[in-house]
Amino acid sequence: PEDLTLRTFVDGEEVQRGHTGRDLMFSFAYQIADLARLITLEPGDVLLTGTPANSRPVEPGAVVAVEIEGIGRLENTVVESARSPDGVGAQPAVTAQTLHVALAMAEDEAEQRVGSTP
Repeated sequence: PEDLTLRTFVDGEEVQRGHTGRDLMFSFAYQIADLARLITLEPGDVLLTGTPANSRPVEPGAVVAVEIEGIGRLENTVVESARSPDGVGAQPAVTAQTLHVALAMAEDEAEQRVGSTP
């Protein structure tokens, strides 16, 4: 299934709604295929894909739940880290060069993809 509803809740309130087929830059199928070129995926592996637009910070004590239609719901309580996670969450800008190098995407396709990004 390529277009499932993904919802995020913070303390029981829906704060995000998106669709796996329309709102992610790369489909799940693409991400899995790309990873499988480099590593062997095993049962129980967890793939973190990021979220659709409009994610927001949360505070320690908040209960965050992510639900994907037909798959299930994952719920966790946010805790405060004992130390600052320097560099965690940093990611490169989405540029044609990043897509070309990191994802082995053809240069013209990468240029097109970046040009169509809102």
